Amino acid sequence: MSDQSPVRVCAAMIVRDEAGNLPALLATATGLVDDWVVVDTGSTDGTVRVARSLGARVVEDPWDDDFARSRNLSLELAAEARPDWIVILDGDDRVEKPEALRASLEAAVGEVDVFVVQVESSVTPRGGGAAVSERFWQPRVFRGEAGVRYRWPVHAVPVLDGLRVSHAGGLIRHLGYAGPGLRAAKAARTLRMLGKLPPNEPHRVYHELRAQAVREDHAATIRAAELLSRLEVRVPPDASVFHARALIAVGRPTDALEIVVRALRSCPDHPDLHYVALMASGVGFLAGHRRIARDQGRFDGPVTTRHLLAAAPEALVQLGVLRREFLEHAEAILAGEDRD
Repeated sequence: MSDQSPVRVCAAMIVRDEAGNLPALLATATGLVDDWVVVDTGSTDGTVRVARSLGARVVEDPWDDDFARSRNLSLELAAEARPDWIVILDGDDRVEKPEALRASLEAAVGEVDVFVVQVESSVTPRGGGAAVSERFWQPRVFRGEAGVRYRWPVHAVPVLDGLRVSHAGGLIRHLGYAGPGLRAAKAARTLRMLGKLPPNEPHRVYHELRAQAVREDHAATIRAAELLSRLEVRVPPDASVFHARALIAVGRPTDALEIVVRALRSCPDHPDLHYVALMASGVGFLAGHRRIARDQGRFDGPVTTRHLLAAAPEALVQLGVLRREFLEHAEAILAGEDRD
């Protein structure tokens, strides 16, 4: 970018063995980033050489199983250059519409401390098949003088107390889960690193729940979800989604419906809760009967009833929204009415 640009943007990265990714990342971020800081945590594939050849300021720092410490070091090094903004990027990120993101930064001088950016991940199902996309808003851009720091050794999160947060344009595409088996491998690493935290620490329990769900260990997912509910903390809606899906998988759809209904009272517009409500209410009932016929009477999936099926009217299936009438039906089911 030109030195006449209204703002200076520095990227802060922590990487390991990303030599093959860095050129593509920098190419996509040309319209956004002016300076690069790279903390390398032990690469053996030439990442340090590649990063320096691309103009990045590189610091080699041994890995000690602590993402927050490494992330905070990258922020400290980036802040030394006194940029207006620091953007968090990973080697397997790609920036889409970087000009839109930069326009948000240039328009917000003095008004915003933190920008959340849409991050889209392509996830390949564990059993193979076509990848699906998940999109979230993540805090990825901090004012250079804000002094933001991360917490937790794994699934580190920035502490944003008292800071002004807004939404930015653009999109960051994350490729870290695109290959078969990558998500399960990362889940195993997460579980190992979470072991450093106290057993009843909510951050540990929540991310254990998510990791066990990725590994499809339904019993462990249910145990973690039940522990999280006893810790007297707010249960995120995605935790309820994973809990309910595990319950459905072990043949407890009515218990799953109870979890979903409880979560929908506080998060009525959460789309994944709607989807799992349909699953728990027996939308798969007819498909299950087709399987029974095909397999000559054998069926090993969760069995639901026609009354549970009736709790998901055709309009709900077509519109993809949870109507008040459906919630009332679901609560009636849980109260013991209309059961087989």
